[in-house]
Amino acid sequence: MIIEELVADDVRFPTSIQGDGSDAMHQNPDYSCVYVRLKISGTEIEGHGLTFTIGRGTEIVLQAVLALRPLVLGTDLTKVFHNEWLSFYRKLTNDGQLRWIGPEKGAIHLASAAILNAVWDFWAKLEQKPLWKLLIDLEPEHLIECLDFSYLSVIIDGSISAHFELFLILFAGLMFSPNKKL
Repeated sequence: MIIEELVADDVRFPTSIQGDGSDAMHQNPDYSCVYVRLKISGTEIEGHGLTFTIGRGTEIVLQAVLALRPLVLGTDLTKVFHNEWLSFYRKLTNDGQLRWIGPEKGAIHLASAAILNAVWDFWAKLEQKPLWKLLIDLEPEHLIECLDFSYLSVIIDGSISAHFELFLILFAGLMFSPNKKL
């Protein structure tokens, strides 16, 4: 399963006409996204992903997606799904030249997100599951291998079970925060 084609589109909704979605800081947003479609060898299934922007920045993110395309084309998703997810993620976010304009932030990070969302979408479709089901069906060790813990300020002992336990604690804290209204 090789990524053979990456198609990216600039999709915009003229929400600024009536001020839909505006706030004190963003007076005239045109809700927009870069929409990515991945075509994979040996299947009709496509991966679809997007990243959200609010207007004119969309063309910059689109160009960032296109700049990442050479890193994506030819990628063997069988390897990515089995044990190279984090390597693929880092290949996109830490390219030696592109990271100069935004390592893990800004347009490069938004572009990477659209591509990674498309890969997750393809994987879920391939497994014939909604994405949430794919995620909960993964073995904890496999899920942890898909996450980048590089910037955690908490000291972790390095064991997979400790990583997963920390992930669950952080997730539960976000989901069940006393300030969160469910």
